[in-house]
Parts: sequence; C-alpha cells; structure tokens
Amino acid sequence: MFKNLVAVCAVLCVVAGCDNSSISKTVSKAEPASAAGNSALPLAPSLPTVYASLPKKNGGACGFDQPKVEGENQFVSGWAAISTTDGVLADATMISISANGTEKFAVVSKQKRDDVANYFKNSALAESGFSAYINKAEVPTGAKATRYQMFQGTIYSCTVTQAF
Repeated sequence: MFKNLVAVCAVLCVVAGCDNSSISKTVSKAEPASAAGNSALPLAPSLPTVYASLPKKNGGACGFDQPKVEGENQFVSGWAAISTTDGVLADATMISISANGTEKFAVVSKQKRDDVANYFKNSALAESGFSAYINKAEVPTGAKATRYQMFQGTIYSCTVTQAF
C-alpha cells in the first residue's frame, strides 16, 4: 500500500474545531512498515496539471504524526479532512515539501485511520490518513511539509505544517 503513496504528508487548516495539539496527544500514530520494502517516491517540481489552475484558500482540518527516518527515507504521516463534523474527505490530497524558496509536490493516497474516526466520533473519517516515504535527499535541512486537499474545484491549504 505504501508504494501507492507519493511523497511526504502535509496538513490542512484547523477549521472544524480541531486542535492539532490535542489530537496528536490522543490518537495513535500511523506506523511505518520496514523501509526495506517501501520505495521512496519522488516529488514533482510543480502542481499536477489537473490542479495547477484551481483557486487556493485556507481550510479543512489536519494533523501530522511525528516524522521518522528509516535508512535513506523520511517517513511522514498524518490525517486531513474537509470537515471533521460532517465527515467530509477531500477528492484528492497532496503534500508539498518546501525549503530555500522552492516547493515540490506529490499526490498521496488515502490511508485507514480508525484512531481519527474514533477521536471525532465520526466513522466517515476512517480513510482520512496519509503516509509516504521520501528520499532524505529531497528533504533539505529546515524543510517543512504542507498538506493540501482538493475538493469541489478548490485547493484547501492547512495552516498546520510539519518541520523536519
């Protein structure tokens, strides 16, 4: 499943009343499988063409788990939702890694996160997770990850980011 996930995770804004610090202490974290069986996925230098012209705004809810290094790979995971109250998930999700004035992107697949669904008492959030292995060479010192969600023709950006 991890081979289908592309790049590092980022998060989305806390709009639905979720405080990232409270959920980070309450829910269990996505755990990486051994890095030996998981290939690091490359980051693209620009948004995928299908998303490049969409308007962007802050919105959604999100959280990052503690990043981990496994060999030559950086493991990033977390969760995101358009609305935790209504159980609305994005049509597609993406993360970016930015540092030194550049930003690289990757579309990531949804992952099971029963802990998030249990925390918000909303079973519709069970597929709100994401995770990815990224080659450490693509994550420079001081880099940060941002989570983006595509929903109904808009890209929602989370104000919560993950520093590396």
